[in-house]
Amino acid sequence: MASAATGAMSSLLAKLAELLREDYQLQKGMRREVAFLKDELSSMNALLERLADVEVLDPQTREWRNQVREMSYDIEDCVDDYMRRLRNGPQRPSGVMGFFLGYVQKVKELVTRHETAEQIQELGIALSRQDTEGREFGGLVGINVPRDEIIKLIDGGVPGMKSVLSQVKKNEYDTTSSCDQENLIRELRDFLKDRRYLIVIDDLWSTQSWKTIKFALFENTCGSRIIVTARIGIAKSCSSPQHDLLYELRMLSEDDSKRLFFRRIFGSEDKCPYQLKEVSTEIVKKCGGLEKNGDVEEMNLILSLSYNHLPHHLRTCLLYLSMFPEDYVIKRDYLVRRWIAEGFVSGNGGRNLEDEGECYFNELINRSLVQPVDYQYDGRVYSCRVHDMILDLITCKAVEENFVTVVTDKKQMLASQGKVHRLSLDYHGLESGTENSIVTTYVRSLNIFRYSEQMIALSDFGALRVLDLDGNENLESCYLQDVGKLCHLRYLRIKANNIKLPEQVGDLQSLVILDLLNCPNLGELPASIVKLRQLKWLLAPPVTLPDGVGNMQALESVSFITVDYTTSITLLQELGSLTRLRTLGLDWHINPLHRDKQTYEDNFVSLLGKLGSSNLQCLTLISPWSLDFLLDSWSPTPHLLQELGIKGWYLSKIPLWMARLTNLTYLDVEVKVRQETLQILGDFPALQFLKLYSNSAGPEERCLVISNNGFPCLKKFSFVGWENMIFKEGAMPVLETLEFQIIVHEMQIACVFGPPDFGISHLSTLRNLVVTVHCEGSRIEEVEALEAAIQSATSMLPNNLTLALHRFLESEMVK
Repeated sequence: MASAATGAMSSLLAKLAELLREDYQLQKGMRREVAFLKDELSSMNALLERLADVEVLDPQTREWRNQVREMSYDIEDCVDDYMRRLRNGPQRPSGVMGFFLGYVQKVKELVTRHETAEQIQELGIALSRQDTEGREFGGLVGINVPRDEIIKLIDGGVPGMKSVLSQVKKNEYDTTSSCDQENLIRELRDFLKDRRYLIVIDDLWSTQSWKTIKFALFENTCGSRIIVTARIGIAKSCSSPQHDLLYELRMLSEDDSKRLFFRRIFGSEDKCPYQLKEVSTEIVKKCGGLEKNGDVEEMNLILSLSYNHLPHHLRTCLLYLSMFPEDYVIKRDYLVRRWIAEGFVSGNGGRNLEDEGECYFNELINRSLVQPVDYQYDGRVYSCRVHDMILDLITCKAVEENFVTVVTDKKQMLASQGKVHRLSLDYHGLESGTENSIVTTYVRSLNIFRYSEQMIALSDFGALRVLDLDGNENLESCYLQDVGKLCHLRYLRIKANNIKLPEQVGDLQSLVILDLLNCPNLGELPASIVKLRQLKWLLAPPVTLPDGVGNMQALESVSFITVDYTTSITLLQELGSLTRLRTLGLDWHINPLHRDKQTYEDNFVSLLGKLGSSNLQCLTLISPWSLDFLLDSWSPTPHLLQELGIKGWYLSKIPLWMARLTNLTYLDVEVKVRQETLQILGDFPALQFLKLYSNSAGPEERCLVISNNGFPCLKKFSFVGWENMIFKEGAMPVLETLEFQIIVHEMQIACVFGPPDFGISHLSTLRNLVVTVHCEGSRIEEVEALEAAIQSATSMLPNNLTLALHRFLESEMVK
């Protein structure tokens, strides 16, 4: 893992260990030097990690740390270049000529390796000198044994346990007596056994502490209560299993923020001068529901404490957010992929890198260091932003660590005098020529926001690993002509309206993530794309792919691929060989009148069967033509499938294979919805999100009934169709969000089956309701009566529900 604290040290050590494997066949002297480097750097890495937890370093130690950390980047650049040359060596030709050419090539390789070995030797000597100084620093301090003894005295037993017991028993407990954890717990439980108590545990910081404290608090039937406050996201582990006693402190609403602001500044809103009201409102919006304390230093101290409490990998991920401008909305998956490309995410937890990175993301959300913006159907945060105060903090920290350099019109060259490793460049309002003072040789990550004709040429960034061209709608294709020279590039994202990807992209042999989702007019990808054997994520708008995709066996996520009459059958067969694919998006454009329609369909079904029996978890199909050939033909059943979208054409019914998807949590499908359809979908055991598009119903089924024995896990239900819907008591027992429409002129028929509010009063867990009222052919009093019934029903629900009523075709009401 790369880290703000240790630079590239951890990833470098892994590469040195790889170099020492037998298959690299290093020269004896070279192997000795690499082994020496690895051993010495391992010791220094451990010291860097310890220094990261020291809040204040003396200048000499700080300088040594900075030099070692900078050196790690240099060595990794050297090793990466060396390993790349070894990997890209040409295959030896066979026969007598091949024997001769083999000697020639071997001599060339020896020369190249000798040059690289000399560089490593020089770096090793410099590091040995630095390591000696580092040991002197450590020796001069001489605090290892005293430090451990002091920590043992302070941290012995369970933090706070003697304090809890002394406060509960007051004068009955001797605070000077020594007691181990087990006896403390036993004594506290005995004391509380038959008592009614109220205990407040304030500012809890770890789940493990709560587990210990909870075990010590006797659960009796005397009406006792425990209140826990937590600054970080551990509250759920402290509450009941249903989380029904959990209260989440929210930021002030805009109205409350304005009220507080005017009261603190002017005494009341009425006393605010008219000419200052507008700017005052803007200040409140900028604060985002927070109010700064008058003592700015105190606020910064609190924020710094929260930052220092983070583990090293989360500090790194948080500092990385300084790459983005103020108020920038950052999508979770996009951010996690950036972290992965940077090497910040460890795969040691048993989860894949995406899931592990999402855990990091959630940790920052739970600790309130990052603000959630949008949520998914399952409660997961979909996007976030960084509050201005946090952004100021992490920007300063990132500059101190020489981790990120930010150049904007407001923050000109926020960097130390050292080498620039991660550069965020916003050309909006930037003075011409400002960027020319930046040394680009060592830049590993580059964000360029907004387009400028004076943008630095890509050929100047030889060490680049991550390139994100964001907000460059007018970016010209010629700017990418040198992209093939970025031999270390792992991540490439482009946002541009009329860009074409050059053939040189095939030279990016280290590329892992290619994100072209914001290039709407891309059309097709170059033939060289199939040379990217390390690529895992290929994200694009609907594009055509060349043959040869079967070479890209590392692919895990592909979207969107267009399949039309220009697509070869070979491509479909090759897609079926990509058994690591977990996500696939496909735009099916095979006309039913096409002469080879059956061949395409057969190969498509075969492709789905192979992927479904491998690792496929998410599938999205879009088609303007019928997909009914998929109704009963997917075999074996894709049991790992969790998310499925079929849009653009109405299926005549729910396919048999779909009804067997026991792990499906997300379904977005266009289908002819009938009562039988809802009964089938209601049996899905894990379904949390359901979006249904239905065409016009026949006269026999104008009202659909949701019974009380279906959809046990559904949290969000969106229905678009020309049918009314009745919700029986006990229907959808955990539903939180409902979006549907009511056909008013059919209301009298529907009311035969249920109450005038269509059973909304039965949805006791509902939090958000959006109702579209179709007014065509109805009278105004009918519309108003219906809206009043819905408002009355929602007012009785327990969750302070948010209601949105929309009238559709209001002008077509009966006069």
